[in-house]
Order: sequence, then structure tokens, then C-alpha cells
Amino acid sequence: MRGRYWFMLGAGLAAGLNACDTGSPTAGIDRGGVRTPVSAHGAITGFGSIIVNGAHYSLDAATVRIDGALAAEADLALGQVATIRGTRGASADRAAAETVTVTSNVQGPVTAVDVAAHNFSVLGQTVRASADTVFDLGGRAPAVSSLIGGEPVRVSGFVAADGSIEAARIEERAANVELRVTGKVERLSRPAARFEINSLTVSYSSAAVIEGFPTGEPGEGDEVVVTGRAVTANGMLLADTLERLPDEAALRAGDEFEVEGLITRFVSPQDFDVAGVAVTTTAGTQYEHGSPSSLTLDLKVHVSGRVNGASQREASKVEIDD
Repeated sequence: MRGRYWFMLGAGLAAGLNACDTGSPTAGIDRGGVRTPVSAHGAITGFGSIIVNGAHYSLDAATVRIDGALAAEADLALGQVATIRGTRGASADRAAAETVTVTSNVQGPVTAVDVAAHNFSVLGQTVRASADTVFDLGGRAPAVSSLIGGEPVRVSGFVAADGSIEAARIEERAANVELRVTGKVERLSRPAARFEINSLTVSYSSAAVIEGFPTGEPGEGDEVVVTGRAVTANGMLLADTLERLPDEAALRAGDEFEVEGLITRFVSPQDFDVAGVAVTTTAGTQYEHGSPSSLTLDLKVHVSGRVNGASQREASKVEIDD
């Protein structure tokens, strides 16, 4: 491993990666010349601005949000998932961020710790740690063995094809913290106002806020964020809020993109998803640490390129995590 942190956000990532069009006819232009809209998704690996995917993003004019709330630059931390919209000038490793969005995969009490397997559960979500995982446990050793059953944590990481989370950052939280989970609606029962996210059952019958759904209620396969304060004796989360993550915005030819994550859908080396984001390759795509035949489900990759004339993310480079 090269010490690179890897992350994903599902549909939230897809929306952020494509939302670069500000609606202004001069978007991406400044007095110094043409600037190209760029979207990036990855870990914060350094500061002095923020560093994501090896590029420096200045935050002078950026809006920062963490789990939906406005935040300050000082609230950003190593290993947090960040989806960035901005513009890039002539320098490939320098850009100006317009928005920085951090979204957690799950937040809640730790259960079912398996030290030998380096995994544990939070609200029915299986979380795996690795040598690259950033731990912030108040001075305790950075390891799964330091976790205490019942203590609340917040997890950021990649969601694998089976719905499990490969953790990139695990941090302790206050005892009364809001419960939160992001994931795909499965096994929906509208009459019962219930659905599942992996092994967690969610009841939204008493939710005070339900928003973002075209029909007014969730649909099978929707990517959602659920928050609540109570879990029943049989482990069901009682939702206070239920929000559908937005669909992809329209792609614009020429925009640049960078995305790190796991391959979550694989049809062929020319047709696959990284962190839920569809990618295509060509004969001119360059590969590092592997080849097209290396690509497979749940492989960690870093893909960069531009949106082509067919509104597809066309990879100019695929870097395979070694």
C-alpha cells in the first residue's frame, strides 16, 4: 500500500462530481484566462489549503458542509471524505474550491467487534479497518481493538459491492450524538413505512422530515440519508428525518473529474463504476500498477479524465492501488 486513503459516497458522490455548472455563462473564467471546471472526490490527505487526490484546493471562497451543516475550514480533518467542486487553471495540481462537502457513511454505537478480522458493526453496517484507516479515538491506540462496544463513532469510507464499508476514518463521538446512516433503500414496505439498509431496518412512519422524493416517499433503490435518536429493542432505527440524495446533474463536455474508490459495478474494462460513478475507457487510457485485465469488483482505483462529447466520464488515467 502507498498510504493513499480511499473513499466513496454513493449517489451523493455522483451528484457532487457532476454539479460543476454554476448556471453562469462565465463559469470557469477569470481575469487570468480560461479556467476549467473540475470535480474531485477523495480523502483529505493534507492541509495548507486542502489536499485531495494529490491536488491542492484553496478554500478562500469555498462553502464547506459536513453532514449537511455549514462548517469551517478548521472542522475538516485528515481522512474525511470530501467531494469538491471548483475550477483549475494551468497548473494540474492547483485548483480553487467552490464547495467542499463531507458526508459520513454511518454514525452510531459500535457493536460486534471482531479484532482478528479488523471489523465491527454500526447500525447494521459492517465496517472494515485497514492499515490506511485514520483513527481519532481521543488518544487511544489507532486500532479496532481500542473500540468499546456501545461507544458512538463516525465512519467515512468506501462502500463495497456488497454494501460493507471499507473505513478510511473512524472517530469517536459524544454519547448523545445523532444516529445517522447513508445507503440504498432495500426491501421497501410502503404499507409498513419500513425499509432496510444492509442489516438495518428503518421505520419512517413518524419521520418529521421526508424530502427529495419525487413521489413524496422513498422508492426501492433510492440512495438516502437517515437520521434519528432512537433504536428499538430489536434494532430498528426510528427515523426523524429521511432525505433522498440527488440524482446526477447533467454532464458538460470538457469538464475534468477525479474519483477514488472501489469498483462497485463491472461489466468490462470499458464499462464500470467507481464509487457508484460510471466510467468508460479508451485505447488511449493509461494504467499504473496494472492493466485493463486487472480491473474487477471492489478493486481500489483512482480515475481521472474529462467528460467526452457523449456526456460520459472518459478516463485518461486509471491508477490501481497496489
